Amino acid sequence: MDDLRGVTESLLAERPELEPEFRALLAVDADGPWTFDDVPLDSGTFGEVVSRGLVEEAAEGYRLADRAAIQAAIEDEAADADPDRSADPENRVAKVTDRLRAVRPSIDRRAGLALVVALACLVAIRAGFGFGSVFRNGDVVLTSNDPYAYWRHVEVLRLESVGLFDLGSLPPAIAESDVLFVVVLWWSASLLGVETATVLAWYPVVAAVVGGILLYLLAVELTADRRVGIASVLFLAITPTHAVRTSLGFGDHDGFDLLWLLSITLALVVLAQQRRDGRTNWGAATALGVSIAAQTMAWRGAPILLAPLGLSAAAIVVDDVRAGRSPLRASTGLLAGFGLGGLLTVAAHVLLGWLPLFRAVAPALLCLGAAMLVGLADVASRFGWSTRRFVLAEGVLGGVGLAAVLVVPPLAGPLSGFVRYFETTGTRNIAETASMFSAEHGSIAAPIFLFGLLFFLAIPVLGWLTFRTYRDSEPGWLVIVVYGWYFLGFAVVQLRFTVVLAPFVALLSGLSFVHATAWLDLARPIPLFEPPGTHPRRGIEIPEPRTAALVVVLFVLVGGLCFVQAPLSVQELRIEDSTYETGTWLEEYTAAENLTYPEDTVLAVWDRVRVYNYFSTSRWEPGRYSRDYSRMLASQDPTGWYQRLHTNTGLIVLSAPNVNAPSGTVEAALARPLDATPSLTTSHYRLVTLRPGDRIAIYRLVEGYRITGTGPAESTLPIRASVTVGDRSFPYRHTATTNESGHYALTVPYEGQYRVGNRTIRCSESGCVAAG
Repeated sequence: MDDLRGVTESLLAERPELEPEFRALLAVDADGPWTFDDVPLDSGTFGEVVSRGLVEEAAEGYRLADRAAIQAAIEDEAADADPDRSADPENRVAKVTDRLRAVRPSIDRRAGLALVVALACLVAIRAGFGFGSVFRNGDVVLTSNDPYAYWRHVEVLRLESVGLFDLGSLPPAIAESDVLFVVVLWWSASLLGVETATVLAWYPVVAAVVGGILLYLLAVELTADRRVGIASVLFLAITPTHAVRTSLGFGDHDGFDLLWLLSITLALVVLAQQRRDGRTNWGAATALGVSIAAQTMAWRGAPILLAPLGLSAAAIVVDDVRAGRSPLRASTGLLAGFGLGGLLTVAAHVLLGWLPLFRAVAPALLCLGAAMLVGLADVASRFGWSTRRFVLAEGVLGGVGLAAVLVVPPLAGPLSGFVRYFETTGTRNIAETASMFSAEHGSIAAPIFLFGLLFFLAIPVLGWLTFRTYRDSEPGWLVIVVYGWYFLGFAVVQLRFTVVLAPFVALLSGLSFVHATAWLDLARPIPLFEPPGTHPRRGIEIPEPRTAALVVVLFVLVGGLCFVQAPLSVQELRIEDSTYETGTWLEEYTAAENLTYPEDTVLAVWDRVRVYNYFSTSRWEPGRYSRDYSRMLASQDPTGWYQRLHTNTGLIVLSAPNVNAPSGTVEAALARPLDATPSLTTSHYRLVTLRPGDRIAIYRLVEGYRITGTGPAESTLPIRASVTVGDRSFPYRHTATTNESGHYALTVPYEGQYRVGNRTIRCSESGCVAAG
């Protein structure tokens, strides 16, 4: 009783004019269940009463949640008019206590417990199936390749002792890239006092949990049904593509991006829902602005994620014109959020030097475009334009805006780069840049591996919602329609965007699942498309055992494939044992040899180059050099590549070389120790270890030892030696070519004794001399 009394008193303190309405509500409720039409409250006020938990659904309508508490609150407010009682100190203390109780949100305990279970499922899939592969023998082994780039960024900040609040002194490679993500990782590692890799390992799971809560709030905001919220979180938990990119150890930017994307979507939906009754939630507007700024600073590709925000704004104002609402008044909160986002990003650029110009001004341009659309919509509303005429004018305005951007070099350049990047789809050997429907990912069956059956459950619902939002004014669902189709289009183009599509697939699947249970008479129907606030939020009921069993069976039928695919997908990302063991060897070797940059920097195949450099403790970004790996292997100039590489690279990891590598190439030469009859033959590449079972050879780039001498003019002399690497001996074979005067010179990478023609030469740190 105390909680609801405090809630009622808080509402009456904010809006004392509601006291007569509450008294009328008490009178109506005394006669039993009632409907919305029976009470003297408008939809906005009724929605506020419902949102605070003062009304609950009954079998034949609605009832007050606690008549006695509400009655006591009204009488208490009336007693405030008595000066003697109001002046009583004990009464004032009681009032303050009641106000503090009212601050606490009203929580459905069953829904809360169900949400905890759903989130526990989410954590179990992401952390339980990959824990042993991430935490190995005291090492933190991040999954995939890109997380190691962020490890390096944070380590640079920590090693250079940059102050936690000295945010204007970040290196350009960080300040102009995924700066907010790196700063949050840096702060987290520093404040928690843990290793950077530990933060990177656990952050995706934490982000997935927070994202699940945001998805729950979004679903409940749209449907006023907690069952849809729980189902959506459960489906998100088992969605394979989401599980992979928010799994333990996958410290890439995706989980961080999803937090801000869902925050933006939730705030936008709240503002859109309130357009119909002329209210503005300034908390949502503030959250929208902060989230826009954070999204922009979180990832260098943020404009892609911000674009549907502008498209949603355009669709919403069209809906305003069609529904006869005043776009200018209804869009106040929306424009305020856009403006705040633009202000924060420009401030970060000017004051801290963060972000390149095109990213810094993107939210401001978004705000400008939205303001122009709202102004145009206001003109259309005042002059009675048809919807078709307004849409045409909106398209012309959009075209003019795009043309204006194309003539500004700082903006046109990145836009051209964006187009060129997507033109390479499917042409690069990077899985996430291929189309979702590419042949290597299963063609038309690919969504099954990424979403299970949820994709085929969600897309028809998206189509149905598109029709409903076209037919009726549903601005909240209109946001979901725009975001859903937008990210579906990008996912078709590139696989990497399936992760941002995943929350919308989960939401639509949750809606479809609960609707299906209602259609099968296993649950109550969903109150879709009712005015906001005219229906109390449905809680979670405990069904009969038979009904519960049937719901579980239906859930397993829909999500069973995901339960299998999600754990498998998470485990596929693990760093294989051969790579881990090679990495630990590099760690021990660089420490024993006391190597520093560039000698501790490793060149390897691109998808493992950062892993090896993580273990070798190199703090320098090797990604820009990894493209040299394949070109070096295909070259027939090993000395030339040594001259090119040795200033920034110290070690080369050759893994799984082509057994049919063309003779004379660097790859063929470096792979000889792995042949059936192993040998060594290079000049500047010193073999330091060999793992024949994994077909891995590690070389160290060395200046080598210079052997000079004379022999018959214009002839070749064989070079022979026996070299020991670890516990194995290899024959070394090379040739020296004399010039027209009979002189020759060549470089060998190993210390020891060499036979050159009929001479014996001993090479050591002091040089090469003739033996005995």
